Amino acid sequence: MTAAETYNSVMHGIVRAIVEGMNGVYQEGPLKMKERVGEKAQNDYNGDFLKVVDIVRSSAVFHSFDDLSRAIVALNKPGVVQVVRSKDRVTTPLPSGYRDVLLNVTVEGCAMVMELQLHLKDVIAVKEEAHRIYDFMRTLGW
Repeated sequence: MTAAETYNSVMHGIVRAIVEGMNGVYQEGPLKMKERVGEKAQNDYNGDFLKVVDIVRSSAVFHSFDDLSRAIVALNKPGVVQVVRSKDRVTTPLPSGYRDVLLNVTVEGCAMVMELQLHLKDVIAVKEEAHRIYDFMRTLGW
C-alpha cells in the first residue's frame, strides 16, 4: 500500500492531463481498501499486491463517443502511459447491462498498474446501481 500512496498523485496527474486534453472529465478514485487488496492479492496473485491492478483507480467521463474514442487512441500512443490490458464493455456489456471501457495502464517511473474506467455521460448514471449488483454477485461467488 505504501507504493500505491507514493505513486498515486503522479499517476493521476499524468493520466488526468491526457483525459482532459480529450474533453473528458477526470475523477480520481480512492485507493482500494487495504483489506480488499490483501484478499485479492492472496486469492489471485500468491500474495503479491503489486499485481493487483486496481489499487490506484480513476474514471473519465465523456460527452460523446468520439471524445471517448480519441482518448483511447491517445492513451494507446507510445509515451509515458502504456495500456497493458483493456476490456471493451461497451460492445460487450456486463450481464447487468453496465457498459464502459476499462483500461489498466502503467505510467513511466511508477511500479504499479492503475485502473482507468472510461464512461459515456449518458451511461454513467447507472454505474452506482450496476456496482451494487456486481458486489452482490461477487459475494455469491459469481
